[in-house]
Amino acid sequence: MKKRYAALVLGLLLLLTATGCAAAPGETESTVETVTSNGVECYRVDGVCYPAVFGEPQLTTAELTALLDGGDPVEMAMTVNTVPDALRLLRLRQQTGEDIDNQGAETTLLRGGSQPRGWVEAFLYLLCGDYEDSGRIDLFAPGNYYGLCTVKQDGLYYAFDLFEIRGNRWITFSDMSFVDADAQKLADTLRENCDYSPFTKGLYETNTYTLPDKETWALEKAFKQREYTDEEIQQLASAGLTLEEAADKLHFIEDAALFLRASDYRVDEQDAYFLQGRYVNFSLNPGCYIGGYDWGWGLPADYTYAYMAGSCNGTSNLMNRLLAGDYEEQGYVQYMGGHIFNYVKQDGYYYFCDFANCEIICGNGQDYLMYVCQDPLEFTEYYCANVFPGWDDPEDDEYLVLMYLYPRDGKDSLPRGSSGAYNYLTGGRACDIISSEVEDTVVILYERDWYHHSFMDVDPDAIPEVCDDLIDGVMHRVNWRTGEVLDG
Repeated sequence: MKKRYAALVLGLLLLLTATGCAAAPGETESTVETVTSNGVECYRVDGVCYPAVFGEPQLTTAELTALLDGGDPVEMAMTVNTVPDALRLLRLRQQTGEDIDNQGAETTLLRGGSQPRGWVEAFLYLLCGDYEDSGRIDLFAPGNYYGLCTVKQDGLYYAFDLFEIRGNRWITFSDMSFVDADAQKLADTLRENCDYSPFTKGLYETNTYTLPDKETWALEKAFKQREYTDEEIQQLASAGLTLEEAADKLHFIEDAALFLRASDYRVDEQDAYFLQGRYVNFSLNPGCYIGGYDWGWGLPADYTYAYMAGSCNGTSNLMNRLLAGDYEEQGYVQYMGGHIFNYVKQDGYYYFCDFANCEIICGNGQDYLMYVCQDPLEFTEYYCANVFPGWDDPEDDEYLVLMYLYPRDGKDSLPRGSSGAYNYLTGGRACDIISSEVEDTVVILYERDWYHHSFMDVDPDAIPEVCDDLIDGVMHRVNWRTGEVLDG
């Protein structure tokens, strides 16, 4: 049993029905009154005192309820920016949540809980980055623990207990002062002066939660808008649409990705796997020598769509085709000839999207949207630091020598060429020739000092359509554009 002591507060009384400053339909406007409580300047809204430094409520009860119903903790944390709104949301969750023995922030926000630690963690998660500092005060005794919240604003820490709810208040009023410029001194004061005095140790720990940058999160949220419901997406996936018909109906990236998932699209980097009665090689890289150089093409969107499967190149081609004409600019990011993915530009921002490595299509827990920026050169630093750890190790397969992007709306990616000049330095992984079709639009994101790309004319239709493909352990002649087996 965890013992509860008389509630501690710093002039902070919270009414369970506290509402925001702006009323939603059906709600009445709240009046704000300036008061002083325990020597702290406060305001009272609907009979509830809040220290003025915390700011007034910004959200209506209906808006807070909608956040809880939405079931997205990140959305809650990004929308709730004041102590009053955080406490009101937690009070609503306690009214509707489960009485479970949980101490985690996200589970408490989604389901409720019965532990003080869980409510404190949920509170800190909601207010991450919204004040000068926030944190948790832990009080310990043999067989006993209690957690309290602290918020720092204008140089002072304010401590309060958000778990003790009595009648229509969060906590009972106390004559004790729970404000100090030193968080640890505040913890010691609480430990020494709580009514039951059972605690022998008090520690302060600052808020350790991290959340996405709010501006970036808002951009990503707007970017991931949808036109169709899940049910409508499933209907489209079951309708037997041609690629052209699907592209005509899908206009947002989120819808296109969900459409592929509903169509049982498969992303696989293995050499071959069984599809439609035979093993299909989706890492097949058809190519030929043109102008004395080795050129390679990725499998086209038509081929990939027909089999509803593909590696990074086919998947990128397919997404680009499905979204033709739907964004300000879209195209491909390519590096070393080894990996390719998509980017979209809209309203001056670049959105880098890797659909071959994402939860929404292949279920690996990763978000397809990797980075948002206005200057595409910023992406390289992010990618190397967060996605590509072996980028600077010449012995690693991830060793990066060249990365570039080019616009190509609604068309398959361009062939990539190799002169062989750098094979001994890159282990044969480098492609240093770029189609001159994009010479005026390509953006070089990264290039080693000793590595030099060049441009060359190459006809995308010049590559022979027939190539060798391994099917059921036997090499066959295959039309790589369509997948048709030509020798039986």
